[in-house]
Amino acid sequence: PIDAHPEFSETRGSKDPLKDTPCLCAKSEEARKIVADLMLELAEVCGAKRVHIGCDEVMELGLCDRCKGVPHEKLYADWVNGLARGLKQKGYEVLMWGDRLIDMSDEAYDKGMSGTKGALKLIDRDITICDWQYFVRRDYPSLRIFRDNGYKTIISTWIQREGGTKSAEAVIAAAKKADRGQIKGFLLTSWHDGDLVPEAYDGKVPMGADFNERRRSSACQYLRTLQLFFPKAVSSVHDGWTWWNGA
Repeated sequence: PIDAHPEFSETRGSKDPLKDTPCLCAKSEEARKIVADLMLELAEVCGAKRVHIGCDEVMELGLCDRCKGVPHEKLYADWVNGLARGLKQKGYEVLMWGDRLIDMSDEAYDKGMSGTKGALKLIDRDITICDWQYFVRRDYPSLRIFRDNGYKTIISTWIQREGGTKSAEAVIAAAKKADRGQIKGFLLTSWHDGDLVPEAYDGKVPMGADFNERRRSSACQYLRTLQLFFPKAVSSVHDGWTWWNGA
């Protein structure tokens, strides 16, 4: 919506906006209505039961005239709850990313820089948190943080070309230790080369000499991670072809 409605931009008039992470004004009811209508339309067309409202990597808050002086955790929580409640009224389960709700100073990615950590206490507990963790770490305290604050959680990893499935295995192992019934599933993100996933489900992904090396590597790692959960479905992953048997 920012491209079509620059008046909704949180950085409008800012002298030093974080241009790579543009955000909407959290207090704009008109902006929220546009986003909510888009989500409802997509959910209906797709026949969805759940809607992921995003809300990750929010780094621009409290900059516009409407938002200045309002605590960042309130701005963030009000936006999330406002979107979620409209979707829940239509019968959809709501999911969101959890990175803005934790502050771990030892993380390579500074997840607390938005001042939104306090929203953890303000966001509706019937929203499921997708806890993305893309690297191998000594510990994943977010698993316990969300658990202890009463949220259902879906763990989420990303394919790592350099580390293979190590990050996924580490998160899964930590989740098993932290689980008290709150962890509801696993979400594997692809981000890059996501178009290869439906090809894999169709039966096989060609990876010959003319196939882009990066895309070949991404497809292999994605399916190797799937093998952790569906060993009988993904029978083999190698440099020539990847065979998908169906789940």
